[in-house]
Amino acid sequence: MKKTKIMNMGKDLIQEQQMAAKSRMEKYRYQIIDLIRRGASIRSTWAIINSNLPDEGKISYTAFFHFVKTHVVCESL
Repeated sequence: MKKTKIMNMGKDLIQEQQMAAKSRMEKYRYQIIDLIRRGASIRSTWAIINSNLPDEGKISYTAFFHFVKTHVVCESL
């Protein structure tokens, strides 16, 4: 029973981290859409967004790519 509780706590922590990353990228949603509509690649858009962030606030490419593919690409078409 204790293992289940610990596993659930870890799952909740992972979900909280994912939600925090998502909400941080939400701030840049319209800038991301604008850059992609202008023809920038996802990698170039990621580099531009990250260039404006402090070192401790950088977004990983994997997280950015997932955010763009699941939350942004449909809107930008």
